[in-house]
Amino acid sequence: MKKIAIVLLAVFVLFSLAGCASDGGNGGGSPAATERLVIYNWAEYIDEGDDESGRPGLIAAFEQYYFEQTGVRISVEYNTFETNEEMVTKAMVSDTEMDLICPSEYTIQKLLINGMLREINFDNIENSANINTDILDTISEVFGEIEGNDGTKYDMTKYMVPYMWGTLGILYNTEVVTEEDLAHGYGLLWNEGNNPKLNGKILMKDSVRDSYVAVVLYAKEQGLLPEKYDALSIQDLINSVNKELLAVAESLLLKQSGLLYGYEVDFGRDDMVKGNAYVDLAWSGDAIYAIESGLEEDVYLDYFVPEIGGNIWFDGWVIPKKVKNLRAAEMFINFMCDPVNAIYNMTYIGYTSAVDKEVLMENEEVLEILEYYEYDPEEYFSDPIRYPEITENMGVMKDFGKEADAVIMMWESIKPYKTTELGIILGVIIGAVALAAGIYFAVNRLKMRPRRVK
Repeated sequence: MKKIAIVLLAVFVLFSLAGCASDGGNGGGSPAATERLVIYNWAEYIDEGDDESGRPGLIAAFEQYYFEQTGVRISVEYNTFETNEEMVTKAMVSDTEMDLICPSEYTIQKLLINGMLREINFDNIENSANINTDILDTISEVFGEIEGNDGTKYDMTKYMVPYMWGTLGILYNTEVVTEEDLAHGYGLLWNEGNNPKLNGKILMKDSVRDSYVAVVLYAKEQGLLPEKYDALSIQDLINSVNKELLAVAESLLLKQSGLLYGYEVDFGRDDMVKGNAYVDLAWSGDAIYAIESGLEEDVYLDYFVPEIGGNIWFDGWVIPKKVKNLRAAEMFINFMCDPVNAIYNMTYIGYTSAVDKEVLMENEEVLEILEYYEYDPEEYFSDPIRYPEITENMGVMKDFGKEADAVIMMWESIKPYKTTELGIILGVIIGAVALAAGIYFAVNRLKMRPRRVK
């Protein structure tokens, strides 16, 4: 949390000084918005438009769509979070304004247990009919009977509209990682093949839940689990936690720490493309983005889920009980479930929309968009990374409940100081201060010589 505070302070200074150059108004543009929609979503998790064609991003497109549908101007306040844990902390602070949030399934479970979500009126979200029913069935199977702290029973499918989905697996450099390395499954993250090129070149997720999946499945591969856990299904294993399992996880994560380049959430795909790392515990959408970006740089990457199994995850839109603009929240969900908007999202961020691929494949405009971005539609929709099979050896994360604090304490105790993040933090601070200083002096010069400030 200290690093976040430092970065926020630097950015605060930057924008405080930058504010000196602002006119504080609309600059003669469109009329001021009379409504506001406050959204919280993951970083880099929505289409931001195409500068080359001039197509606006989906946030701007929704603002225009909302005006056309209602005659009212709206301003979308779009906020981001790095981890589910960060998001749920904000959601549980009473004065944090939120109309719409997009956490992962186990976090939605936690919000439901605490009675914080509003049941969705699907009559107002007709495009929700486009959602893949296999996804809904899986969510219903795992989260169809959630008991809240007050004894209320919840079915998550009544409170969530799926947004994106995918797997957790391993992204790797095909020119460095050998077939022998790959044969070790999750052991690749511990360099079980003793490949000297991988030492100091492995990335793990700076997310306790994702890294916990990797470490318990690695323990299962290596025969390091206590016997009573070895017979558990993947679903049950990745959601089991107690002192005995935490001790195993802690020892293996400590063993791994000397091999790591660092822990990351948003920077792993870039580090893989740049060659800073050769192996990364990755979400499938980031893997697709990195594989495609790598080809442009003659860097060859691939992705797999180890044979033993893994995690399949679902992120979805939920509406907090404290929502202030319910109409806009419902309209935004409906807008994002439109096939054309879904494919713009997919081609931009690399992740797989929960909109059924059959719905996408039958839409002519969707196919034209794919061809415009030089995708072959048949290959696109048959890609097993983009559209994995939901099998029995793919488990869904659930809330750890009362054991969550013990898991987080273990996690915070084992993480070494992250070199990659240190560089990023220092870079942000130095860059912010330098830019802020530049703006400050530029503003002073502008006082002497009138000039338009962009």
